[in-house]
Amino acid sequence: MRDQRRLLAEVVAEAGLARSTRAIEQFVARHQAETPGESGRSVARYQAGLRRRILERFSAARWEGPSEVVPVRSVLISPSRASHARLRPDPATAGPSWLALVVAIVLAGQAGQVGRPVGVVLVLVMALTLGLSLRWRLGWLVIGVLAVAGVVMRFDLLHAGMSDVLTVTRSAIETTLAGGDPYGIGYASSSPPGAPFPYGPLALLWYLPFRTDPRIVEFAVSLLVLAVLALRGRPIGLAIYALALPLLLAASDGSNDTSGGLFLLAALVVLPRSPIGGAGLLAIATAFKPYAAAWLVPLVVWAPAAGLVGFVVVSLLVWAPVYLLWGVPAFFDSLTRSQSIHGRSAYSLGAWLSSVLGGVSEASLDRLRYVLGLTAAVATVPFVRSGRAVIVAGALIYLVILYTGSWSTPAYLASLAPILCWNLDDWIGQGAGRVAWPGDPIGRLTVWADAHWPVRMPEARRPPTEAAAEGSSTDVGS
Repeated sequence: MRDQRRLLAEVVAEAGLARSTRAIEQFVARHQAETPGESGRSVARYQAGLRRRILERFSAARWEGPSEVVPVRSVLISPSRASHARLRPDPATAGPSWLALVVAIVLAGQAGQVGRPVGVVLVLVMALTLGLSLRWRLGWLVIGVLAVAGVVMRFDLLHAGMSDVLTVTRSAIETTLAGGDPYGIGYASSSPPGAPFPYGPLALLWYLPFRTDPRIVEFAVSLLVLAVLALRGRPIGLAIYALALPLLLAASDGSNDTSGGLFLLAALVVLPRSPIGGAGLLAIATAFKPYAAAWLVPLVVWAPAAGLVGFVVVSLLVWAPVYLLWGVPAFFDSLTRSQSIHGRSAYSLGAWLSSVLGGVSEASLDRLRYVLGLTAAVATVPFVRSGRAVIVAGALIYLVILYTGSWSTPAYLASLAPILCWNLDDWIGQGAGRVAWPGDPIGRLTVWADAHWPVRMPEARRPPTEAAAEGSSTDVGS
């Protein structure tokens, strides 16, 4: 009896149960009555088996609470211990937050390696958050820490990079306000001088209110996208957007790809629910930066009528200043000249080929990327059967066209990152880790959107024999 009481005390402490629980004593008595032969075995083996059965019985049983599932042992212990049990994280839902913190620690560590002590401080803060989240449910805290870390790093790296894109855009705006044509000319304000303005007319309007320093717009857009991803509560995508070094630099280096990412995000989030609406928004994104047209071919393959109508109608509206006032040839002249202004290969497949083979002309490398881009577009056609496939296929075409030529830049990733970070958690099967804010406004909004504009699902493929049989019966009936 003494050994049995000591065993009960040890098991109760191990399971986190109350020290005097009649439920366990009754369970042991019932076990002995049902298995009288087992108590005749060696004491050690009997106690090990009994220990295992007690832990399995009182740790695996579940009690359905009003808002969450907690172990039955929570209702057998004191109220203070019960509250602690309810706060223990469930690996199935907390796992994505843990992974997000690990990713964030690695990314923040890279920022620390480029001479930014703030990155080291953030590594320590996120390591502490990870340790706490392994013990308690801290989903909101994880999202908050990631979002704040993204804001802090953006301020710390403010204007750390250097791009003349917005400098040229400001010159183009001033030329337009003076009554001139922003296309077909080289601007002395660029570095090196002579760079054209190769972007759509929407870029002129977008930066017009802040033309004295357009970088303010990019930085604000970066914080806006970061806030939207935080409110959505997907921690892994948020961690990448918050701390990936190319995105931190692009937020204030003078490039315009962060705003391009916002336009693409709007188009590609709407597209699976409304192909015609997504096509219209894609036309707007293309009128800002023409490389958004990389998603046009997959869109038309998936939704031919809606895709063409939405894209063409909106394009006719937003490109009207070009074909009515400034001239289409002037725009294409700027677009062509922008490809040869850089002077040397960099950050691309073409740069690597040039270093290995030597003597490869810049024109040949640029022709190569268009050939590879067309090949990628054709190769993805058989696989485009859903809105998600449109997003993935367009991203592939985008990367091939922009990174296989003579020159490229990490800033182009800032346009692709928002839509990838938006979907990443769900695509890798970690959607269960979504952190819901009080009242779950995002969940309510999603339910409302699903009711009014449900995601267009891909049609299931039928066996050829079934389709042929249906066709034969239709012919006979007619």
